[in-house]
Amino acid sequence: MNREFDVPAFNQVWCGDITYIWARGKWHYLTVVLYLFARRRVGWALSEKPDAEWVIKALDMA
Repeated sequence: MNREFDVPAFNQVWCGDITYIWARGKWHYLTVVLYLFARRRVGWALSEKPDAEWVIKALDMA
């Protein structure tokens, strides 16, 4: 995967990632949406269960 590239115009490339975090004796799920033109986080959500609802929340925030 190419990790070093330039985004030529705004609102063309967004990406996301899901991370599993072990805390307080159970798994938590963090999803983050990144806007690559500005190189910043535009949405995120944290959940105690891995389902589509928490990913949609991150996208809605973005």
